[in-house]
Amino acid sequence: APSGSPLKVDRAGGVIEGVKVLGRLSRNSHGLREATGGTEYTRACMEQALSLYEGCDVLVDHSTSSVSKARGAADVFGQLRNVRLTEDGLRADLHYLKSHDLAERVCEDVERGLGVYGLSHDARAGRERFDPASKRLVIESLSAVKSVDLVRKPATNRNLWESGEPMQTTLRKLLEDREPTVQLGEEE
Repeated sequence: APSGSPLKVDRAGGVIEGVKVLGRLSRNSHGLREATGGTEYTRACMEQALSLYEGCDVLVDHSTSSVSKARGAADVFGQLRNVRLTEDGLRADLHYLKSHDLAERVCEDVERGLGVYGLSHDARAGRERFDPASKRLVIESLSAVKSVDLVRKPATNRNLWESGEPMQTTLRKLLEDREPTVQLGEEE
């Protein structure tokens, strides 16, 4: 595909093959102040979640309501099929509604390799823990996936085909954040 997009768009069939659904690392701390390293989804979590994403609706944008309510029919962009685990996370084929207002824009984005759109999930964690060494919230399982949303700036993905930027840090920050493993006393 042009300009670096490895995805194939089947306009006749209304399918974008191999879109990135969920990356291993997210910048989102999910409200946990200590999670300055963001969130990590384990491989086991992603394996367990395959069936939660299969057939999941892809909606436009995240809900702006803090109250949990059903999204409208106009919010539906398509559906995920053939969800699979790859080295860089979960991928699927996005079967989109060819008549949707955004369909042409999304296809152009992918074909030209612009990277304007990405996917972000609206999901609920099952098991999670905080890892003090990496300062990450670690998601070990998901209990539900309400939707996968087509958004402008996803947290685990850069766009529809690439993972987000690796988290950057400095040696100074790593050393400052590290818990001392040995207490050194003064020499006599």
